[in-house]
Amino acid sequence: MEQSNIVQSYIAIDLEMSGLNPKKDKIIEIGAVRIENGKETGVFSKLIQPGCVIEPRIEELTTITNEMTANAPYIEDVLPEFLEFERNLPLVAHNIMFDYRFLKYAAVRAGYRYERTGIDTLKLARLFCSELEHKTLDSVCKFFKIPMEHHHRALSDARAAAAIFECLKARYAEQNKDAFTPSALIFLIKKQQLLTKHQKEYLNDLVKCNRIKHTINIERLTRAEASRLTDQWIQQYGKLRQEQKSWKRIKEDFTDV
Repeated sequence: MEQSNIVQSYIAIDLEMSGLNPKKDKIIEIGAVRIENGKETGVFSKLIQPGCVIEPRIEELTTITNEMTANAPYIEDVLPEFLEFERNLPLVAHNIMFDYRFLKYAAVRAGYRYERTGIDTLKLARLFCSELEHKTLDSVCKFFKIPMEHHHRALSDARAAAAIFECLKARYAEQNKDAFTPSALIFLIKKQQLLTKHQKEYLNDLVKCNRIKHTINIERLTRAEASRLTDQWIQQYGKLRQEQKSWKRIKEDFTDV
């Protein structure tokens, strides 16, 4: 069969995050394997410091704790190594757009242009495994008897996605070549702007005057994140006891552009 457009080399990837919203939640682990001509030729696995507290429900799901990420690098420090590992190869993942949104947010925030092609093994499972009631990663692995060592850990799930892809490709690529051809991953986001000097000063004043205990790295907030956090803290703790700055001027800085 003609295999010119069927992907043979790719990066299978999985992320673990602090939540489900890429606008406010953060990556806490990246796991990826490079597959070339059906064989694993490279591995990437990093815990990430999210700059926020990992909630108990996420710790329970992933087994990744705040202690484990306390001394881990920030995502912008990991991205150069990861992008070099990727080599601009297509991405393969189960429910790929979920992971891609987080990756693109992180990359854009760090100043990178991030446009990729990819293939979604969840879509492939829906297309070719109609007899399977549930199409989750673990359900598809069980269906194809693919072992999973540590579900909800990034590297293990990335390897599982690669195994699913290779299994489906071996069975169905001949009858539907297009399904195994990478397509552009489309997700548009605004350029992320870092918080202003006034935002930083006001947040630090709120912390000091209202004695707010937190684990957020204020320095690494975007302008939009700083705006949401300020509104949250003012609602919870109130404004500064003695305003020394024009709130109107500060609020203008918080406008998300």
